[in-house]
Amino acid sequence: MKKNDLVYICSPLSAPTEQGIRKNMEKAAYYAGLVSGVTGCRAIAPHSFLPEYLDDNIPEEREAPRYNKSKQRAALSGIYKKILPRATVCTPAL
Repeated sequence: MKKNDLVYICSPLSAPTEQGIRKNMEKAAYYAGLVSGVTGCRAIAPHSFLPEYLDDNIPEEREAPRYNKSKQRAALSGIYKKILPRATVCTPAL
């Protein structure tokens, strides 16, 4: 990665509890900050903040490209220099 490259941070969001989802959001934000700080790139983890604005239980919002990570990556794949997975177990959404 080069300085200012746009990098997508891919990490789990779903969890059985709201507390678990919140913890995963915090981890995603941490990973983005860590990668940006170490490499100087622009790391993005939309799932670290989008759940604050969109409801995963509303199908139209869940399927929106802004929230659906698979659709996000497909829509923006041409601008990302790298996608960094930050998970030991891949979920279907990853």
